[in-house]
Amino acid sequence: MRHDPNEALIAQREREIEDIAQGIIELANIFQELQTMVIDQGSMLDRIDYNVENMSRDVKEADKELKVASGYQKRTIKRKIMLLLAILIAAVFILLSLKLSRKAGNSTPLKPQLPVDPASAPIRARRQSVTMRTNRSWHRRKRRLWQDPRDGPFMS
Repeated sequence: MRHDPNEALIAQREREIEDIAQGIIELANIFQELQTMVIDQGSMLDRIDYNVENMSRDVKEADKELKVASGYQKRTIKRKIMLLLAILIAAVFILLSLKLSRKAGNSTPLKPQLPVDPASAPIRARRQSVTMRTNRSWHRRKRRLWQDPRDGPFMS
């Protein structure tokens, strides 16, 4: 058994060829894995693109809705102000009419006094004093009702 130097060289080249073939197989596997990753990422990019387009459309619609809502809000504020002014004007008219009716009620001419009968004078005087007391207490209650709470007797 002689070893031919060519056989050793051939065996060495055969091993190198097998190593190259193994490297090519590994490279093919790497490219297949890369292909699956590219496909996965491509579908992911498609989903991202789809979501971005939907978001863009939704943002435009939301902008339109916000403009409409802003108009509604402006109109609502104007209506509230107009309602408040109407209520204030009505309150002023009511207060003025009450004040005028009170003045008109106070300016009534006095009733002429009847001649006083000395026998019935104490009874009549007592009736008048009771009537005057009830009128005064009623006016005091009315003043308390219409009085501003900040100007009340307990405030300093």
